[in-house]
Amino acid sequence: MRRFVLCADDFALSDPVSRAIVDLVDQGRLGAVSCLVTSVHWRTHAAELRHRGKRVDVGLHLNLIADEMLHHDPGYRSALGSYPTLPMLILRSQLRRLDRQQIAVEIERQLDRFVDGFGALPDFVDGHRHVHQLPVVRDALLDVYRKRLADRSCYVRNVRRVIHSRSAKFKARVVAALGAGRLEAALLAERIPHNRRFGGIYDFSPDADFPGLMRAWLSQVEASDLIMCHPARTDTTAADPIGAARSREYAYLNSDTFTADCERASVRPGRFRDRSGAGTNVFSGNDRHD
Repeated sequence: MRRFVLCADDFALSDPVSRAIVDLVDQGRLGAVSCLVTSVHWRTHAAELRHRGKRVDVGLHLNLIADEMLHHDPGYRSALGSYPTLPMLILRSQLRRLDRQQIAVEIERQLDRFVDGFGALPDFVDGHRHVHQLPVVRDALLDVYRKRLADRSCYVRNVRRVIHSRSAKFKARVVAALGAGRLEAALLAERIPHNRRFGGIYDFSPDADFPGLMRAWLSQVEASDLIMCHPARTDTTAADPIGAARSREYAYLNSDTFTADCERASVRPGRFRDRSGAGTNVFSGNDRHD
């Protein structure tokens, strides 16, 4: 049975999100958890992960944007001063109007906050809204990786090669076009561990068939692939623009249907380091892929 990484994003965003993720970790339905460390909830929610760290990979969900759902800890001092909106960050990155050193300092501060809450450096790094792949940001991330994470063999999320679903091809292409190719090339050149392909992209619309989408991803997934998800308990706040989608994801991932779908596809969620037990197409940072 092939093992792939199923990663729940946005841990510490809110109580409903964190509780759902902890539930799924306890049931062995996740392989990784990605954490928003600037959240006001991080310090208290991190305690729920400390003794679960051997069950799943725990990583830094790097945030560089203003998000209406993310309530920042007032005690955290960002190196950026205030966070820009996502469109503004994308524009400034494409125009190379970001300060690489300033971004690197911000990444280090978030790493420090991760360690302060979790007690160890992260197993991996990715980006909230995939910001880690943007021009300048990815260069700063690589600077920090060489300095603090290389000895740990920390892996980095690669979104260049997307596991497609028919309903989300355009969004997947947009995400990949924002800098994923350059990041993947750098990861390969420096032999930094990363997933080969990436799934989980869809529009979060009210009529989205998440179980159907997941079955499509599971039918294609290989041992070196990563699928993201965004579960939350049904009491998620109404202000969350994707709250309904989060609840649907949790309901499915928490169900017997999900485990049956995994068995039918001969796959099983696991940690990145465990994926080699599935056999083929494993990328550890020492192999190259086309």
